[in-house]
Amino acid sequence: MNQSSRPKRRVVERIAASAAMLFGAALLASQAAVPAHAAVSAGDHYDYNGDGFQDLYMVRKSDGHLLFSAGNGAETLPAPVSRGSGWAHMDIAMAGDLTEDGTPDLLARDARTGDLYSYPGDGSGGFETRIPVGGGWNTMVAFSAAGDFDGDGHLDLYAVRKSDGQLYFHPGRGDGTFGARSLTEVDEDLGTGWAVFDGMTTVDHGYGPVLLLHSYSSGYYLSLHSDGEGGFDPYPSYTAGSLYSSDDPTRFSQVVAAGDRNEDGNQDFIAIGLQSGELLLLEGDGYGNGRYKTRLANNGNAYRLPASAFDHTYDYDQDYTADLYTVRTATPTDLSLYPGTGTGFFGPRRDAGFLIDGMNLVESAGDLNGDEIPDLLVRYTDGILDLHTGNNAGGTGFGQILNVGRGWNSMSAIVSGHDFNGDGKTDIVAREKSTGYLWLYPGNGEGRVGTRVKIGTGWNAMREITSVGDLDHDGHADVIAIRSSDNCMYFYGGRGNGTVKPGVKKSCNWVGYDQAAAVGDFNGDGHADWIARRKSDGALYLYKGDGAGGYGTRTQNGTGWNSIKFIA
Repeated sequence: MNQSSRPKRRVVERIAASAAMLFGAALLASQAAVPAHAAVSAGDHYDYNGDGFQDLYMVRKSDGHLLFSAGNGAETLPAPVSRGSGWAHMDIAMAGDLTEDGTPDLLARDARTGDLYSYPGDGSGGFETRIPVGGGWNTMVAFSAAGDFDGDGHLDLYAVRKSDGQLYFHPGRGDGTFGARSLTEVDEDLGTGWAVFDGMTTVDHGYGPVLLLHSYSSGYYLSLHSDGEGGFDPYPSYTAGSLYSSDDPTRFSQVVAAGDRNEDGNQDFIAIGLQSGELLLLEGDGYGNGRYKTRLANNGNAYRLPASAFDHTYDYDQDYTADLYTVRTATPTDLSLYPGTGTGFFGPRRDAGFLIDGMNLVESAGDLNGDEIPDLLVRYTDGILDLHTGNNAGGTGFGQILNVGRGWNSMSAIVSGHDFNGDGKTDIVAREKSTGYLWLYPGNGEGRVGTRVKIGTGWNAMREITSVGDLDHDGHADVIAIRSSDNCMYFYGGRGNGTVKPGVKKSCNWVGYDQAAAVGDFNGDGHADWIARRKSDGALYLYKGDGAGGYGTRTQNGTGWNSIKFIA
């Protein structure tokens, strides 16, 4: 993945001017601009079994099976069938005919290794022997193919890199692989460049491919229309978060182009509702908009659609890198942000606002209220647990304060940030002080929790309980904890149903470490990491996840952290 000397591709300056509309409060446009082209069918980009209808691949979260749903030209989702297990750690994208044999193919990234593969379709909904594309793809946030952007007859690929938020173009070779990448620049007036986009899909309306990007900082979509020469037309389109109208409050956790599902000549979308969790068909209008048409399934959150996504759990300042919040002992109401650099270190500390005095716990909450912005949990000495919702202001201050409940002083450990029961909503896990029971409090996606479920006993034997995310890339949130009796760290793999597997000892000699906190993918290698503080000298260490439930080398991230009361 070395960058070549190929000329850089530049998006013209009008994008910068238009982009201001995307992030400004004055954005009122309800629909994307309409190009002066007739909308026609883009062909059989996603007809994997050769019957003339557009098909769909998904990964089932519960068991990691790759599911194939054969299209029927109707506005329904035919019952999916399994095409094999072992796909839990694979990020997939329906990529069109990369190998130019007349059958569409699948792209898949192995999250454990970072390797990217093309899976040539066999014409019956299955695949032939996969083709290696290259390594290092865990450094990319999102990628999408299925469009010939440079007019050479081969399908190409675009990807956004995590560390710098840059958009890269990878020209297709027609054999399932890609040529040397080149950088797609934007005008300096855009400021953050492509770092605000966390997802993408390629739409082909017949007059050329369109790269549709989602901005997680604003919720809107940007459509870049190919100029047929590897660049983009000078007039990008902006569409509301509903993909149709700014008056429609609907938002999605995943959106993918799905071909002409209902045979009306326009390209459609399949999406998962952010709040409802339903699998939805959005009817395309031929210009990049997708209006709600019908519900395909109630349990959309049971699946991963064929699109890569970025984990925002710890990205408090919305810059694609994981961060830390801290509260100092000397200033117990002052919140500080330590912004991550994406390479395993912090940038300069900055003030992040104030909290109410009297708190005895501060914990990262992930997106507990379902607005795609990470939140913070705060417990007070009277047992009240509040949620401070993120406000999309660069990690400074908060939006609302929502009361989660009372009586939380009965809990000696509270962790959050991830979906443990597989319903697509962030949950809370807590240990009860008097019994040692471990409880799951299922999130409702609106900042509050439902009826708790007991998921473990004997947890008073553990300390530094930490919700680390998917540490082993099996698609389920995991937990790590240190056993007090032997000072060894244990890995508790999530099952995806709210429970965890028996602990597996990973390492020992954890004497003297008194705080641990999850930080997501802190060094940009695609694996979840965590930090721990040594009490004797306040040294803070980053433990780099190895993608298999353990960790590799550790690096020191400074000393003097004994002045910190809470790390979240």
